[in-house]
Amino acid sequence: MSKNKQDLDQFGLPKQGLQDEWGQLHKLTKVLGRGGQGVVFRTTDPDLVVKFILKDNQVVTNTAEKETYKKKAV
Repeated sequence: MSKNKQDLDQFGLPKQGLQDEWGQLHKLTKVLGRGGQGVVFRTTDPDLVVKFILKDNQVVTNTAEKETYKKKAV
């Protein structure tokens, strides 16, 4: 198993990719960086990177949880 695959697997992400707020599906290929509140991924689109919020070392994909995070961050 490649290191990039292992990096992606640790976040419990769906294998088909993730949908953004506009309904576009993004296939994640590599972890570019991470910090205390999020992780940044490379996608199959060479001009696009995606940042996701982390909670308990898992990517937050639930809309209600994302909204809660946004309110706390302000």
